[in-house]
Order: sequence, then C-alpha cells, then structure tokens
Amino acid sequence: MSAGDGVLSIFDGVPPDELESIIGRRRFTAGDVVIGEGDAPDQLFVITAGNADVTVAGRDGNALTVNRLGPGMTFGEMSLITGEPAAGTVRATDELEVIAIGGPEFERIAHRFPVVHRNVGTILARRLASTTRLVARPPIGQLIALDDAGAPPELAWALACSIAWHTRSPTALVVVGERLPEPLAGLSQPGGGAVLRLSSTLDRPGSELDELQATFDHVLVVAPAERESRLAPDRRLLLSSADAPASGTAGTAVVTGWVRTAPAVLGPSASGAIPVPALVAADHAALGKGMLPAASPAGRAVGWLARDLTGLKVGLAFGAGSLRGYAHVGVLAELERAGLAADYLAGTSVGAAVAVMHAMGKSPAEVADVLDRTGDVLFRPMVSHRGLLSNRALRRHLRGVGGDRRIEEMPVPLAVIAADIERQEEVVLRRGPLWSAVLASITIPGVLPAVRIGGRTLVDGGVVNPVPAGTVSDMGAGAVVAVRLSSPGGAPSLDVESTYERRAPRSSLAVIMRSVEMMQGRIGTELPGSPLVTIAPAFDGLAGAKLRRFSSGRRFVEAGAAATGAAMPRLATVFPWLR
Repeated sequence: MSAGDGVLSIFDGVPPDELESIIGRRRFTAGDVVIGEGDAPDQLFVITAGNADVTVAGRDGNALTVNRLGPGMTFGEMSLITGEPAAGTVRATDELEVIAIGGPEFERIAHRFPVVHRNVGTILARRLASTTRLVARPPIGQLIALDDAGAPPELAWALACSIAWHTRSPTALVVVGERLPEPLAGLSQPGGGAVLRLSSTLDRPGSELDELQATFDHVLVVAPAERESRLAPDRRLLLSSADAPASGTAGTAVVTGWVRTAPAVLGPSASGAIPVPALVAADHAALGKGMLPAASPAGRAVGWLARDLTGLKVGLAFGAGSLRGYAHVGVLAELERAGLAADYLAGTSVGAAVAVMHAMGKSPAEVADVLDRTGDVLFRPMVSHRGLLSNRALRRHLRGVGGDRRIEEMPVPLAVIAADIERQEEVVLRRGPLWSAVLASITIPGVLPAVRIGGRTLVDGGVVNPVPAGTVSDMGAGAVVAVRLSSPGGAPSLDVESTYERRAPRSSLAVIMRSVEMMQGRIGTELPGSPLVTIAPAFDGLAGAKLRRFSSGRRFVEAGAAATGAAMPRLATVFPWLR
C-alpha cells in the first residue's frame, strides 16, 4: 500500500497481497463523522482517497483543528492499540474513502512485519509535533466592555470572579475612574482568582490594553455608561440596578442586579434583561478570594452569563437506547456530583423521557423510578390495529407524569426529537405539552401507533437522530456532552455461507427492537458546531434485560456512571471548573 507524496503509511513495507484479504472498504461524504470523540473504534482506518479534519476541544472551549488527514494517512490506531476512547473527532471534509482493519487482523500483520510498529511510532511523533505547534500559538485575551448605568458596584466584580471560577484562567476587572467604589476599595488582591485594577484611561485603546490582553485571558472594563468609549470589545453589556432598570441598545445585553426574587429560568427574562439576585454571605466571602462558584442564586445567575460570555454554556444530549436508557441515570448522578449543570437539554427516544424529567427537576433516583413505571405500561399487551401494541395506557401514564406542563415553560431550554415518517425528516419539538412530545419520541415504529402532532405523523426520534448533539449546539450550547447508548456497527462479515437453520427466530417485537437499535448504531453522532465530549457506556458483558421487565434495565445505571467517571478528564478539558 503506497501513501501520498511524502506521507508515511502505517503499512509501508508490507506486501500488498498480505493486506487484501483483511481489509474492508468504506466511503463517507463531506461532513460525515467517521470517529466521534469518546467512541471506542475496534478498527483503524487508512485513507485511500479524500481528506478529513481532526478536531479537539481547545483551552478556550472552542473546537480546535489539530490535524488534517489525506491519502495514506491513518487514524483510530491509538484507540485500537490502547483501548481508550478517541480523544478527538475525525470528520470527512470531502468525499472520503478509507480501508478499515480490525484489531486482531492488525495484531497478526504487525507480528509478522515488525516494521508496522516502527511506522506507527513515526506517524504519532509527527502528529504530536504538529499538534504542539498549533496549541503553542499565543492567545489574545477576550475584551468585555461593561457600561455602568447605576448598577451595584459588586455586580461587575461578581461577573469577573464567576468568569475566573468557570474558566480557571487569568481574569482582570479594570474600573475606569479616579478611585474604586467603596465596596471594592477594601478588597485585597486574591491569589489565583480574578484581579482588580484601577485606570483613568483604559477605555481608550492603547498599549496598556494590549499588555492586559496579552497577560489575561479575559479583560473586563467597567466605566460609566455616559462616558465616551472608543473600545472595540468582543462583547458589551449594560449593568443596571433593579431599583432603576435601564434599557440597552441593539447588540448590548442588559444585566440587572439585585432583583428581589431569584429567577426560575436562568438567562434573559421576558423583558430581555438578565436578572441577578442579591449576594448572600457565602458570595461575599467568595468574592474576597476572586472566585464566585455557581452555588447560590446569585452565583447561578451570574454563572449563566459567565458561561455565555466565554462560550462554556453546557448542552446535554441524551441518546436513544431502549432499556439501556437507565445508563442515563448513572450519567446524571455523576454529572450532578461533579457540579456540571445543563444550560440546554435535548433527548431522543428514551433519552427524551430522561431529558424531560431532568428539566422538570427530578433527581436521578426519581428519574429511574419513573422509567420503571413507564416500562410497566410501554410493552403492555393490548390490541391495536395501528401497531403491535396499544399506547392507551402509555398516554395516560405520561399525562400523569407531565401534567399540564409545556416544553417552553421548563427552567432549562429543552428539545425533544421525533421523526416524521411521511415527510421522512427529523422534527425538533420546542413547544407544546411535555407528555405528547415524549410519547412521539418513544413511539417505536411498528410496535406502537404513530402519533399525530401538528399535522405530522411522528415516531421514535432515534431512527433519524440517535444522539441530538447538534440540536443543543444549535440551541446555544458552547460545548456539548452527548450520551450515546448505541454502539457503532462493526465491519461487515465477509464470505458467510448461506446455510439455512430451522432454529426458531426471536419474537417479532424483539426483531423490530433489535433492527431499530442496529440502525441507530449505524447513524453517526451528528457533529455539533461546538466542542463535543461523547460518553459511551460499555454494555459488553452486562447481562441482557427483558423488554417485558423494563425495570431490569436498572443494571445499566452503573455502566452510565462508570463511563462518566472515565470521561471526567475529557470533560474537565472542555469545562475547566471541573478540574
């Protein structure tokens, strides 16, 4: 196998006829994800035609292209050799053709031809050098202008401290004026948190600002709103007081402190302003150290804004997977323990049910209990002329759980994924009753009757989008955690003899379910426009569970927890406050 000009192939030195019998060929179109971050491919790939990009989450939380792959180049070998999940995402940039070689075949060929191991080492050394050069480029600090229209003086400092806590990176608040406001004047300069500066000229561009942006990752400049400013910031906010609310201009968000009632929903209110409750004693103590965690009502409100400004708002996407959906419970428990709360939620199929319950404020234990009760009615044998089973009992149950609550009223922005079988397209439900959205998303085609909503005929969202990572990204998430329960399909079985067997096949219900799961495994995780961390619980070796005993899926809770624990280093790379 020959590589492109100047490119070393992993199989240089191996006779071509030794490879032909063990390779499988696959093709991808532009934009397809070949390997998603967090996947555990059991094969390596060699590009024979076309190109692909490798992206990882950068220090600032944005997707960073660390390599570009072309003909003769290899990917997937590190996961294959180490057994660890993929640390990056490989996406085709044009028509891509690859050959795939499974682990056992690779081991056999490498044993016979030791030059393969040397080739692997050379390729990885070159790749590391390229990545190091890319990451070593000096960053320029983000500039945020804060126009003060009579806001509480601590509001700007709270925002700076929240940014420092979330990003774990150097952050400075510069107060433009002749002296610091009284509440800030007595602050000592903390170590490791945000720092406070006083300047009479910093709202004028110049060398002082350039030096600050070279030193700090985030520079916040607060000045009276009426003072003329010639700054060209990355973002501009207007800070006002709840006692005298101010109105912003186009492109300038308004932040109002201190409101008397903690908002039920984080982010902008109906008026468009971002309300922040008054600080409590624990907040004042934290501000003295230059860090403000998202623990109190004020901390959570300011934290939402800090994540928005730094591109760190959290999107959580729950995937399809039938009984394996109990693994989502383990994921939720671990994320809750780590302090990672979702700013946006989306779910498909059983993942939709979990996303809705999480948005309703149910604990992981309560989510598992509701799944138990849902399973009791999901596969209850009842006659229906529109499916193998009736959904009458399921409808009653979901109405009882969701009540009159609506998607758009949830405290966390929520999306439920379904599939329109008539128009053959994905449907993202963002408004309407919770119960009917979940009913549509969990309706297994052929098993339960399709659901009519808004003139559409809807079934299980997993048939079009098994992991809605792109959905939460489109909703506004700066980084996405995707929980994938279906395993990618393996290489095709070649040269199988068509010998008929009389052994009784599975039941029709089991055949349909397994067919849907196989299809979901073949659909790659959609690549969001944000950094992506995929949590993929391992179900190999776990005893199977029976559809008629849905609660037996509780054995998968631990798999979800274990996968989340293993993903914590990757999560901490994208969400620095987890470090």
